[in-house]
Amino acid sequence: MDRIDDLRLFVRIIETGSLSAAARDASTTQPTVSKRLRALETAVGARLLNRNTRHVVPTPTGLAWYQHGKKWLGELDALKLELRPGPDRIAGPIRVNTAVTFGLCVLTPIAARFQRLHPEVSFHLEATDRRVDLVQDRVDLAVRIGGVGNPDLIATPLGAYGFTVVASTRWAREHPRVRTLAALQNVPVSTYDSAPTERLEGPGGPVVIRKNTAVDMNSSLGLRQLALGDHGPVLVARFVVHEDLERGDLVELVPGAFSRPLPTFAVMLPVRPIPQRLRAFLAYLKRELPGVPGWVPP
Repeated sequence: MDRIDDLRLFVRIIETGSLSAAARDASTTQPTVSKRLRALETAVGARLLNRNTRHVVPTPTGLAWYQHGKKWLGELDALKLELRPGPDRIAGPIRVNTAVTFGLCVLTPIAARFQRLHPEVSFHLEATDRRVDLVQDRVDLAVRIGGVGNPDLIATPLGAYGFTVVASTRWAREHPRVRTLAALQNVPVSTYDSAPTERLEGPGGPVVIRKNTAVDMNSSLGLRQLALGDHGPVLVARFVVHEDLERGDLVELVPGAFSRPLPTFAVMLPVRPIPQRLRAFLAYLKRELPGVPGWVPP
């Protein structure tokens, strides 16, 4: 424990820039800080700092110890917080990964609300469209769209989200006949999927629409910008454009029409017992998602 305290003090020396500042921060004296630094250097077997009269500069070894030491100390503090007494206590870090658009539009506000309810929880949210390895990327919970991938993971169905065809108010006004699925068959629609066609269900039965290849997008947020820019109809998740529809900037061309909803899963490593903070967040996620525009319960 002495070496851990010395390492913590060494990190403060680097971050404050001097031994005297670190001493004030730790409510001790500069000679005591110097003595503990020498003890840490003896234990490490290398010089950690180059010192002059005004500031300190870490040696290459010192810089490595600072970078790794700060990470270790953070993990140690998180573990101490998690293992504090109290079976119903919700605390500690949660590392979450999901797709970019879902993360920005759905998961971030839900995580923020959960954190306000449980201030001792801290989140690291990573939004990326690549499928991460939960072990290698140190992810506690991933929300995956369309499928689980690894059958060895613990997968909890969360539901699915639907898509709708929208266009700007101006475009809809200039194309008043495009108000049925049959009419949509004659108008190219910008979609996220690379497939040349998309099947839609709705009033009047299923139809197949053609993809607009003039501007190819792999971003739902980009599709929203196309629609707002009067580029024509786009097929997009309802939660992406809900506020635009509420304001009247976009309109739903065929109310009630939808494409096949995308199933969504929460996946975790098969570790037992599941930490209380993850169980609580997963339960909260399942309660909150039905309120997302266009969400289909499992």
